[in-house]
Amino acid sequence: MDTSSQVKELYQQFVKGIEKLRQTSRTILISELKKVNFIDPLCFFASEKAAELRDRVYWTDPTKKFILAGVGSARIFSASNLKDRFTYIENEWKKIVKNSIIPNALLPATGPIIIGGFSFDPFKKRSNLWYQFPDAKMILPKFMLTASQDGTWLTTNIMLRLDDNIEGQLRNIVQEREQLFQQNSNLQYDSKDLKYTYREIYPEKWIQAVDKITEEIRSGILEKVVLARELRIYANKVIDPALVLNRLREEQPMSYIFAIESEGDCFLGASPERLVKRKGSQLLSSCLAGSIARGKTYEEDEKLGLELLHNEKNLHEHKIVVKMVKSGMSKVCETVSASQSPTLYKLRDIQHLYTPIIGKAREGISLLSVVKHLHPTPALGGFPRKTAIQKIREMESLDRGWYAGPIGWIDYKGDGEFAVAIRSGLLKGAEASLFAGCGIVGDSDSVTEYKETQIKFKPMISALGGTWNDNK
Repeated sequence: MDTSSQVKELYQQFVKGIEKLRQTSRTILISELKKVNFIDPLCFFASEKAAELRDRVYWTDPTKKFILAGVGSARIFSASNLKDRFTYIENEWKKIVKNSIIPNALLPATGPIIIGGFSFDPFKKRSNLWYQFPDAKMILPKFMLTASQDGTWLTTNIMLRLDDNIEGQLRNIVQEREQLFQQNSNLQYDSKDLKYTYREIYPEKWIQAVDKITEEIRSGILEKVVLARELRIYANKVIDPALVLNRLREEQPMSYIFAIESEGDCFLGASPERLVKRKGSQLLSSCLAGSIARGKTYEEDEKLGLELLHNEKNLHEHKIVVKMVKSGMSKVCETVSASQSPTLYKLRDIQHLYTPIIGKAREGISLLSVVKHLHPTPALGGFPRKTAIQKIREMESLDRGWYAGPIGWIDYKGDGEFAVAIRSGLLKGAEASLFAGCGIVGDSDSVTEYKETQIKFKPMISALGGTWNDNK
């Protein structure tokens, strides 16, 4: 990268920012976009300088049209113990965008973008496991790399104040960028020397909870509850998030691959489930509920898929999710449409019943307001929603934290996308906590549901470089 041209372009942006500051007397966001030579976004994420700057983020959707990797934070938006965390984050982001200097004619997925997520249930008693992750946290990366079919772009975001030392700011930013690009050439991803031990957290208690909830559903108290459980993994050394991400993108290409780092801990995963995507007035959501394993042969896989498509328990569970998501979309959309019957969505280790939903947003409807209406869907919470969430608080022996919560990004125009953070894990040094859940309905069998969670643990275990016997 040409240092002299960088300084000149950034300086011009700083001058515009100072002029605006004198008019508004507020902090100004300066955003600069520059095309760069291609580098692997994961290498960008994994460099020593990126680790030093912290607050790293990574995101790509199943289409792989673009990959985002951010390091450092120009601004962090966070909230805990707030009744409406979604509206709070949205309003804070709008304030920053309103007072900003942003390049014209930005390409998709470039420019100022905030990336992060939300906890599943802000009213659940918190545990130390999720201490570094508040109920809401969205990061505006200081440096964000966007790799797409149109090329590779670097967005630099700076929060500027009137009393800032401009020359010092420029010098530090240019130096940090140079170091980020100099340290990305020879990264190795090798987990052969990693050894793991596994501990299931209260498996017998989880099975008992499934039996109890099944009885309550049969008695008509509620219709569906999703119960999750935890698998704790201990390694012989610190687990590198980049190593795990590298395996996830190789092994789970049909999923959203994500990572959010917070104060040294890292929440990451490969979720197959979109919550909602917004582009202009178009809203896209999807329903993923009802699961079965993949077959070891083509014939066995086809047989299992047909079994899933005709299984009454899974079809009933899926129907509940479709009904609830359509209802949530109807509250924010002029029109909503969905397929009449589900199809199969096949991943490496598991296949699901799948129904896409399309809506046209009403005027004034924001992405986070849609997230607020849809979360949690019956695929992650249950139905009726309030009753199911209360039952989860009572019966689950864990703090879900960000597991099954909304995770995604929003750009300066209000477009963006959120997935549901399943098939995920929390990395804390040499430990990993993995999470998996099942939808419990009236004819659920606790042993069968337990085995389904075993299958759902497999993507993250494999990404860690471990093995798991799902036939226990």
